[in-house]
Amino acid sequence: MNERLHESSISSKSWWSIVKSLYGAKMQISIPTLIEDGRFFCSSEEKAELFNDYFCDPSTIDGSYVSLPPNISYFQTTIILSNIHVSEQEINDLLKNVDVSKACGCDGIGNKILKICANGITKSFTSLVN
Repeated sequence: MNERLHESSISSKSWWSIVKSLYGAKMQISIPTLIEDGRFFCSSEEKAELFNDYFCDPSTIDGSYVSLPPNISYFQTTIILSNIHVSEQEINDLLKNVDVSKACGCDGIGNKILKICANGITKSFTSLVN
């Protein structure tokens, strides 16, 4: 099985099948204790901070010479946000057709909640958008 796992022609499905048969379907993977400069890092938070420091430290960007290219033209439009108006019906239709299988936004409100509560939040949401 070990030789089979190292074959370059093995498919990912076969590879995972072999790994699951060796370790079981519910293998628990964890990062072992890390040692840096004689210090031991055991908790997940300590390990994450150590990795963060390692990968962020060499990542500095010298932006002193950066400038915009001279030939950039900006998009001109007559449409401005104050000219856009949406109706309650448009908002309600959008809320009722939200894909509940998609992740929620940065507000943490799930799409299923938006869809279920569409009728109750349409008026407030329309006012907010407009």
